[in-house]
Amino acid sequence: MAGRREGKLYGLEDFITTKHLENMGKVMLATGLIVAYGYMMEAFGGMLFSQQAVLNIIPNLRLILFGVLIIVFLVVEPEGLNRLWRNIRSYFRVWPFAY
Repeated sequence: MAGRREGKLYGLEDFITTKHLENMGKVMLATGLIVAYGYMMEAFGGMLFSQQAVLNIIPNLRLILFGVLIIVFLVVEPEGLNRLWRNIRSYFRVWPFAY
């Protein structure tokens, strides 16, 4: 293939930066940890509690985790989804010229 530089894919090297890849890695890590938390609760819960107690505890732990995630989101982003949406819109308004 004449004229094609090795290591470049579809000419997107100007758009997909190292920061994008790092952020994608962080999101995948966070998602994996949340999924692993659920599996660990089910796997190791049986070692600490009886089967009936595990069946009662796991749904409550999931609700507690969901509540904690809501509280963390409200602390990190106090103006809510509206502010987050405004930030995304303003970023894409000037996106090609964001440097």
